[in-house]
Parts: sequence; C-alpha cells; structure tokens
Amino acid sequence: MIGSLECVPDRLAELVTKEVSIPVVGMGSGPYTDGQALNIYDILGLFDRFTPRLVKKYANLSEDILRALKQFKEAVDLGKFPDPDHSYPINEEVLNQLKKK
Repeated sequence: MIGSLECVPDRLAELVTKEVSIPVVGMGSGPYTDGQALNIYDILGLFDRFTPRLVKKYANLSEDILRALKQFKEAVDLGKFPDPDHSYPINEEVLNQLKKK
C-alpha cells in the first residue's frame, strides 16, 4: 500500500509522512514525502492552457507536436506525403501476376 498527498502544505506532508508506516508519494506537497509524482503531460509541457502551481515543466512539447501535426496534414493535403522514399515498391512483374488472379 502507498499513500499519496496532493497539494498539501509541505510541512504538513512531512508530519503525515513521518506518522504513517506506509510510503507516501507527494504531488505538489513539498520535498518531505517518500517520493514525488507528476503527470507525464505536465513534465513534457503537453498542456499549455493552465499550469497548476505544483507543475514544473521540463519541456514544452505542445508547440513541437502541434507544428509537426500541421506539417504532416499539409504534406498529405498537398500530395507530398507519402512519396516514393516513404512507400514500399512492388516488382512490376509480381504486380502483373497478381492482377491476373
């Protein structure tokens, strides 16, 4: 069993952690718990509309992801992707044999 404390004042989290016999993981509850947790989408900066006080972003990938998705959509819409470098060709003779069947 593991306990968790979210957004609890740091010194109160310390008291609770010392008082209980199970490991306590904190999320926005200061450094005095047995471990720390943070959602991966917060760590990677995937959500940019609101950042709670407890979140420390280690990256801002939302911008990169949106840029990549827009580039992909544009390439598909313009017929630039997939191109021959990103497709698997078939031997013309094999294709003709398959068409006969």
